[in-house]
Amino acid sequence: MLKFSFRQQVLTGFIVSLLLVFSAFYFSYTSINRLLETEQLIDYSDSVIKAANGVQALLLDSETGQRGFIASGEKKFLEPYNKSISLIPSSISRLKTLVANDSSQVRNADSLAVFANLKSNELKLIVAIAQSKGFDTARKVLATNPGKYYMDQVRVWKDRITEKENKFLEVSKAASASAGTRTVATILITGLLVVCIVMMLSFYIRKSFESLRRSEEVAKTANKELEKVLDENRAKNWLLTGTDLLNEKMQGQQTEKELAENVLAEICGYTNALTGTFYLYQETSQMLSLCASYAFHDVDSVKKSLKLTEGWIGQVAINKKAALIKGKLNDKLELGSSLVQQNLVETFIVPLFFEKALKAVIEVAFDSEPGKNIRDYILEAADDIGIAINTAQARTIMHDLLSQVQQQAEELEAQQEEMRVAN
Repeated sequence: MLKFSFRQQVLTGFIVSLLLVFSAFYFSYTSINRLLETEQLIDYSDSVIKAANGVQALLLDSETGQRGFIASGEKKFLEPYNKSISLIPSSISRLKTLVANDSSQVRNADSLAVFANLKSNELKLIVAIAQSKGFDTARKVLATNPGKYYMDQVRVWKDRITEKENKFLEVSKAASASAGTRTVATILITGLLVVCIVMMLSFYIRKSFESLRRSEEVAKTANKELEKVLDENRAKNWLLTGTDLLNEKMQGQQTEKELAENVLAEICGYTNALTGTFYLYQETSQMLSLCASYAFHDVDSVKKSLKLTEGWIGQVAINKKAALIKGKLNDKLELGSSLVQQNLVETFIVPLFFEKALKAVIEVAFDSEPGKNIRDYILEAADDIGIAINTAQARTIMHDLLSQVQQQAEELEAQQEEMRVAN
């Protein structure tokens, strides 16, 4: 059995301690690099998803403007059409650039580009027919819905792109969580070993103990910094997941009421809110009308309409700034809130805008003060919700205009039949 001298024992313990400390630093450094790489992959996948959704959104906006122009004959509808149609090529180009290193996504992007260009050309053709041959001819062409197949294919290839990127996101998040767990375990085990060695060396020499204790403090500091990075990444991942889920709920052709119900249910469910309301702004009457509510036992107790100067909801709409309100929500005179609860709660009220125009006000109640991540999530989603509401309202206007045009066409056919019979 080997027998070490005092000097060899101290030197061995010192070397082992240094190796452990440097190992902790190495694992911390590699873990942070992995986390940064994972974050870049998450940002990349999110950019690809947004780019694919952007192409579809531009086509929908172009189609909305085109149909509004054909239905009404007013040139003001050409402004959103021209703006959206001009951005489609650059949006497709950006998507292709993002996926250039992924062969399967390149094929998906190419297919999406083909049908997006076909749809874009179809929109331009009908507008050209309206300008050259008249709106009646363009409406007859539009009635056959020639671009439906192109738009359906755009959705199919867009869904394939986003589905694959969502899978990448899941894998990246799992890898990030696994790397963080391994790093924490390694640092903790390394720290325990260092402490043990320091305690043994303290019997021989106090100076070595002090030196190793300083190394331990350095390791703890690195551990705290790593925990801070992990907390920030978890909060960011939670926010990204919430906004992605909410954007999925807002997809499709929904009415304002359906959109409000889906948005309110998703926000309240994701943030574990007690209850909530969604008020839609009526520009003609300048009133806020209740459009959706969440988790109410007595819906009749909720105010159905509010003036812009009434209570906190109206005040938030006027101030154009979110507000956090605390108190008993069943005391309407005290808080001016629409929510009715018996307990003390925190209410977060957020106005929703589209291009600085008020669209709605959303009100969410919690049993305690909502954290910063919850408030950031609702504020982050506010712009997307405003865009979705504006799109739904534009779709409703377009539908009403199309209904009027169809009714006028039927009346004209009836008059022509009467004239034919009379003749």
